[in-house]
Amino acid sequence: MHLHLPIPAEWRQYENDGRRWYMPHASNAVTLVIDPMEPFPPLRQPAWILERVRRDIPDGANLVVREVISETTSVGWPTNVLDIQIVDSGAAALGKGSASSSAQAGRLIEQRITTCYRFLEYCVIAEVRARDLAMLTELKDQLRALLAEGRPDWSGSDTSVHRLLDGITR
Repeated sequence: MHLHLPIPAEWRQYENDGRRWYMPHASNAVTLVIDPMEPFPPLRQPAWILERVRRDIPDGANLVVREVISETTSVGWPTNVLDIQIVDSGAAALGKGSASSSAQAGRLIEQRITTCYRFLEYCVIAEVRARDLAMLTELKDQLRALLAEGRPDWSGSDTSVHRLLDGITR
């Protein structure tokens, strides 16, 4: 079972440690990282999400969550979308919606759009990571539309309803 997104065929991709990595541009300045789907721990949603997004923070950097929005996908699955910045220790985050100046750009390590999908009792995180804000701005509408199409693919799992009914309907 995994997150299904309508990834364009021309995007480069690879898998590493169960995670899927997609590059929508010739450079690696913007990537989409999709974690494996896993059971969602009860009553731990905020802590669980923060634990997941803190995994790949470089030493000496801080994670700044600038905004959290509850949304639904185009087919109604609930999501939380986090606007995150990874900044040098001691640096202040850029203002919400502001363009970076050359003085501020050296402080920002990475901009992230983190989408946490909830599929019944399962969860998966898809995270856009950008080291180039201009490229992120160029791709942002395409990426947001793609992430809004997220849905579960239960194939290959024991969560399928037909497995529950196997033997009963025959």
